[in-house]
Amino acid sequence: MSDPPPLDLILATNDPNKAASFFSETLPLCESWRDVELRLPFDSYSPLFAHTGHFPLLRTLTLSTESNVWRTGQTITIRNAPLLRKVTFPAFSILAVDIPWEQLTRLTIQAHVANPAVPTLRRCVNLVRLDFTLTVFGPELADAGPFTLPCLKTLRTAGTSILSFITTPILERLSLRIHHWDDIDLTESLQALLQRSACSIQKLSFHSFHPAAMSSVEFTTFLGIVPSVDEIELALSDGSDNLFAVLEEEDVLPRLATLRIVDASGQATFEAAFDVLDKRRETVAGRAVLESFVLTLAQMACSSTSSRPTCSLRPLDQVFPSQCSSLTALPVGPGDFRRLGLGTCHWHINIRRHKTTKYPRIMIYK
Repeated sequence: MSDPPPLDLILATNDPNKAASFFSETLPLCESWRDVELRLPFDSYSPLFAHTGHFPLLRTLTLSTESNVWRTGQTITIRNAPLLRKVTFPAFSILAVDIPWEQLTRLTIQAHVANPAVPTLRRCVNLVRLDFTLTVFGPELADAGPFTLPCLKTLRTAGTSILSFITTPILERLSLRIHHWDDIDLTESLQALLQRSACSIQKLSFHSFHPAAMSSVEFTTFLGIVPSVDEIELALSDGSDNLFAVLEEEDVLPRLATLRIVDASGQATFEAAFDVLDKRRETVAGRAVLESFVLTLAQMACSSTSSRPTCSLRPLDQVFPSQCSSLTALPVGPGDFRRLGLGTCHWHINIRRHKTTKYPRIMIYK
């Protein structure tokens, strides 16, 4: 008799009856569970609390509930899951799960207290990618570390508290979601991490970033500690011009080849961004030439009708004059780019260098 096929399961409901029916039908088949995503009220997980079966095919697990609720004695135990590699807990207390942390390679977790979040991370020695949100700062973290995540290549974190107590010898990608610059000393924390780890950051991102809270001098100092970065992403809000002015400087990010701008506010004009493109296209000894520019517009910045906001852009024929005559694949002509309505979806403007010419190619894609 052949083995049953793998089961990929998704359930998102606030109805306890639906959750109970789901578990009554699928738990007897737990040995076939493969990719599982559950978003339920905490009490609806009760069948899993009492379950002791094996999960030999389980590869990915996502659990979510209301506000990291946890009650003493209620724990989901998954011990026999040799294939489990990816776990996502966007809103689920890690106190409520007992899993083989040591074998995970990808982990997404949001924690409201450092204990037990940090001790759990110590066990995740094989992580390659970590998305970690810790909504506490200050004295609670004084005894947190340090410890090493020897396989970690990608780190996405809210705030910088985690940077203070981890060592990441092969870290390549770092994404920081920062709400207020004054909350933390980002430069000091990151510099200490780089010194401990002796790693070279190649991809750097800021999300939910408030550039108005940061001076040009601070931004220049910060970028000076990551000269290995060849790709940077910045979230935009009002008052971003000082950040772009820093990127025009010849000795800042000498390897930068890709610039990604996220319009988080829907109010940006991007004039300063195009000035960066002009400067970064120039050949300067010891500095890479910008190869790619990606602009991601916020939903509110997109418009398919004249009654909604549109994005004000410099005409592209002023930026790349020799290429505009060949933009036959675009939905509008080069002269129409002074005000560009981009529909109701997120779009990118991607400007990438031709290998055979010195001018970038311009594409718009969804």
